[in-house]
Amino acid sequence: MALRWHTLASWGPDVLPCRGNVVPVAINRWWLGEPDQRFWMEASQRTDAGVDLHAPQLGKEGKPYWGYSLVMEVEDGDVVFHYSTVRKQIEPWSVATGGKWEDETVWAARGSASRGLRPHRQPGFFRGLHGPFALGEPLSLDEPRRSSRLA
Repeated sequence: MALRWHTLASWGPDVLPCRGNVVPVAINRWWLGEPDQRFWMEASQRTDAGVDLHAPQLGKEGKPYWGYSLVMEVEDGDVVFHYSTVRKQIEPWSVATGGKWEDETVWAARGSASRGLRPHRQPGFFRGLHGPFALGEPLSLDEPRRSSRLA
């Protein structure tokens, strides 16, 4: 079985249901009907990776951002790998459980276009996780990239 990572290429014509005052976001749910496609990857600098998934409901421009909306696409039993953008490796993994909800999060976008933004309170999407569980040894992105070229 070849794993397909949920990435920007996943974005497409379907629509994430409207939640509260958030405008729907286009999501191509290519993985529906493919029960083996239950793997997600969170990329972050979090020191508590695997506790939950969360993201703001809106991007820095005040508009829905497809990547943040994917938090609400993770289903019970899905596996989430946690990639450390600091150490450049996949370290723990978790299993989605405990539901999805909306609550306040403290967040600031990262990256060169977001320099100067400070974390602040805003509406967020949350997904419960069971874990984190350690991998036998951390995994760099080289291995999944090599495997996907062989599939």
